[in-house]
Amino acid sequence: MTVTWTGKAVSVNKWHVVRRGRIAASREYETFITSLAWAIKAAIPEQWAALDLTMQCDVGPLMDDHNLLKPVCDAVERSGLLANDREIKHRHLMPATRHKRGQPDTIRLELKEKTPCHHGPRCDGRGVNCGPVGAVVNEEESDGT
Repeated sequence: MTVTWTGKAVSVNKWHVVRRGRIAASREYETFITSLAWAIKAAIPEQWAALDLTMQCDVGPLMDDHNLLKPVCDAVERSGLLANDREIKHRHLMPATRHKRGQPDTIRLELKEKTPCHHGPRCDGRGVNCGPVGAVVNEEESDGT
């Protein structure tokens, strides 16, 4: 599933401000991740267990595109697609394209659902490390004797 968002991207470097002696998310950051979260929710209304994320962005000449990865992960979580952004199993950042100052930023996300593995509780989702050595991996292969 591809999600495209256009607007003013906010780097992780601007995520917080100090208010009354406490660190809080900045309004600019909150506005950005909420806007991106709504775009994700509009494209994918259901909740997934895990996913792979590929991000490609078109940003201004001075922005470090890798600093957008955390806000994008926060937006995926806020959208309700995942219960926690740590369930993003693989994060791929494609090289950014650059636009002139004053133009809107564009973020394109390719989201692929990771289907849960049914090999066992120790499985890492790739079918590797599914259990102790010699254990029966597929319950259907075991007849219980």
